[in-house]
Amino acid sequence: MSVDRLPSGLYRVRVADRGVRGTAGTRRVTIGVYPTKKLAKTALVKAIEKRDAGVRFVPDRVTLNHLGDRHIAACRERGLSDTTTHRYQQLWDSYIRDRIGETRVADLSPLQLETYYAQLMRAGGTTRRGRAKNAAPGKPRPLSPRTVGHVHGLLQATLNWALRLELVSRNPAAVARPPAGSRRPGKAFEEHEVDALLDTAERYRIGPLIAFVLETGLRRGELAGLRWDDVDLGRAVATIRGAIAQVPGRTWYKSTKQDSVKGVALSTAAIAALRTQRTRQAAEKLFGGTAYRDEGFVFAPPLGGYPSPGSLGNAVRRVAKRAGLELTKLHAARHTTATVLLRQGEDLATVAAVLRHSSSSTTLATYAHEVVGAQRAAVGRAGDERAARRARRNGTPCERPA
Repeated sequence: MSVDRLPSGLYRVRVADRGVRGTAGTRRVTIGVYPTKKLAKTALVKAIEKRDAGVRFVPDRVTLNHLGDRHIAACRERGLSDTTTHRYQQLWDSYIRDRIGETRVADLSPLQLETYYAQLMRAGGTTRRGRAKNAAPGKPRPLSPRTVGHVHGLLQATLNWALRLELVSRNPAAVARPPAGSRRPGKAFEEHEVDALLDTAERYRIGPLIAFVLETGLRRGELAGLRWDDVDLGRAVATIRGAIAQVPGRTWYKSTKQDSVKGVALSTAAIAALRTQRTRQAAEKLFGGTAYRDEGFVFAPPLGGYPSPGSLGNAVRRVAKRAGLELTKLHAARHTTATVLLRQGEDLATVAAVLRHSSSSTTLATYAHEVVGAQRAAVGRAGDERAARRARRNGTPCERPA
């Protein structure tokens, strides 16, 4: 048992761990590294108490991958949604398993994690040659601070789970800090791009969906999950009661929590798009006959059934490319809705309500560049009005800035 001062000025705590997995000998296990000697001594006392109570500090030979696999399996067993556990698995397999996954938990340190986060920021991702799942990886690319933050959050949750079950005695991810970084600004279509997209979309089956999403800003899962029963054209409102969730090999309808059911006001253009879609869908039902499976979805496939968010996104991407646009993602239409509203002078709370953000802070973080522009324009208008008022009072002409 010892408290050692390291060259960095920090204090390392090590304790003799007796009888690991029934072995007769002892070994010294590092409990943690602390900024002051007082904190280190306090940690040493607690560690000795735990050891004497029979708590093992770290299971022998246990790696991060062991804990990660068990944690994700436990998340599935306790009923966490398939989309969430799929995302956990995706993050672990893409960024943790082959990089630091084989690190023994006993050897893991906050410094090692922060070095790992920095490596992810520099070249943690790879581009793929083509969109096929088996496409060869291309050049390394940097990961965004947000993605690295998700990796950090998963590591911290995994180690917290292990700490609660006394599989480990410390959580180095609780001390390590992920890289700071602002949310990437949402990329929106410019006005001429919207015109080109709508003109091109008129010739395709997906046209009404594109016109509708530009007016409402729905997410692609919400678009796929919208049912005719949720639409009231007379009151010009659509109610978002759920969304289509999708993971490889499975697509299903996921109801929204009761307190999260939101109404979406429909513009004249949105109503026109829905009327066009209903007319086209009626023709598809007639053509499909008994083969048509009517599940009541607004943007159903040609023969009915469940619409796939991925398929809707791919259809929009193809139309955007035919329109000659560089920005082709369906989500760009959502960003466009927000951008147009902010440029028209709508307040942040209204835009957040239209986008169904849980708080205005999310809207501000995503569209801060547009908010600043709207504020600048508002200040400019106020200044012009003040100058004009003074000019009228003084009887002098008011010069507007060029």
